[in-house]
Order: sequence, then structure tokens, then C-alpha cells
Amino acid sequence: MKFMHKWLYAVAVVTVSLFSVSHANAETKGILQQVIDRGAVRIAIIGGAAPWSSISPSGDPQGYEIEIAKSFASALGVKPVFVTTSIPGRSAMLQSGKADMVIAQYTNTAERAKTITFTRPYMTIGMQFLVLADRKDINSVQDLDKMHAKIAATRGGYTQTLVPRLLPNASILNFDNIKDEILAVDAGQADATSENQIWNRDLMTKNPGKYKVIPGLHSHEELSIAVPKGDFDWWQLVNDWVEQFNASGDNNRMFKQAFGYDKPE
Repeated sequence: MKFMHKWLYAVAVVTVSLFSVSHANAETKGILQQVIDRGAVRIAIIGGAAPWSSISPSGDPQGYEIEIAKSFASALGVKPVFVTTSIPGRSAMLQSGKADMVIAQYTNTAERAKTITFTRPYMTIGMQFLVLADRKDINSVQDLDKMHAKIAATRGGYTQTLVPRLLPNASILNFDNIKDEILAVDAGQADATSENQIWNRDLMTKNPGKYKVIPGLHSHEELSIAVPKGDFDWWQLVNDWVEQFNASGDNNRMFKQAFGYDKPE
């Protein structure tokens, strides 16, 4: 970890120095220079998705992605400033200049990459369908499609792309967050929800016997840090840090601390 801190700080100093020389008369500063000047990096998170990220009773952010953000800020020698957003609002935080990066279960897709830029992934996940355990009529993806199932989904999430392709006869019920998705399944308003295997495992562990997962992983998604489009120096710095973060073992350690088991490969 100390090596990562020294390495990133050295890269940042060189990058800022080169930027300052080559852009001495520029009216606008790059994101890295702005972060260094203010002594803080603004990180957009989703605050209601424990153990990924949540807000403690005392008002402090906590969770796996919070620790990732803190580790990056520490390596750069600045303070992390957390800005809470929603799943649909993640891109807007970058486009509006309200955040320098987003660490919020953000899947790197070609469509999203048109307006923002992603680093290499810090996590790879797959989507599963989750239903109530007593739904004896649902045992496969084919069952969901044949019954014209209602699938609970979060606005702006990857389910919006996955479901129409996999279940052409199903319909999507949109909600603002994952908790409301689950409540819809509990109430019978939705037949299933589509979330990643890590989220589903956590939910089933906390509610033994209440839910079941339909067999199969139906996507390969890379969760990445998102940054504003057009600032190559900032992207390169963050991207290189993620590479070091993955290789150092810190990622695996933080995941296990938050979830209680080893990070899936």
C-alpha cells in the first residue's frame, strides 16, 4: 500500500508539472490540477446499497466502494469528498462537473462510453434472476418468458438492456433503487428482479429460505470507475491506480472485509 501511495503521488506530480508547463496560459485546468489545488477529490457514490456503500447512523459513508475511494484519495494525498447520487444520476454527476469520478457499481458499456470514460474494472459480476422461494412455477428463464413476467429493475441499470434481449415477452417495472425492487417482489407486484450474484447472495444470506435464484449467470459486466470524458491525464492516472490496486491484493482484502468472503474472479 505504501508503495502505491508513493508511486501515484510521483505520477501525479509529474503529470501536474507537465500540464502546468504546457498549459500555462490555458483558461481551464485539468481535473487532476483542480483536485490537487482544492486538496480533495469529489467522488459520487450510491449511499443506500450496503455493503457496497451506505451511510452510517452518524452520517459517515461506509462499505466496499467507500474504502476503494478512500484508498485512491490517500494514494493521491488528498481528502475524499463523497457526493450521493442515484443510479440514473451517475453520468450526470460527471457531465455537470459535480464529481471528479463515480464509484457506484457502474458497468462499463459501449452506450455509456459515448458520454463518459471508464477505467479498467475493479470487479466483474454477472446478472441473475431472483424470485420468492415459494414460486414453484418459476424455475428457469424460459418460465419467466412464457409467463410474460414482470421484472423489477432500477432506472438506469443494466437490467434495462438485459431483459428485453433475454426475455422478449417480459415487461420491466422501474424503481428508483434496489430496495424498492425487492419490496415489489415481496408484495407480488413483480415476479422477479435481476441483480448481480453478489447482491443476491447477500440478500439470501440475510433472509434464509425467503428467496431463490434462477440458475445461470446472464451477463458479464465489468464494474469500473467512471470519469468525465475528454481528460486523458486524469483517466490515465485513475486507470493506472486501479491496475495497481488490483495487483496489490488490496482490492481482495477490502472486498472480503465488506462481504465476508473472497472476491469472485
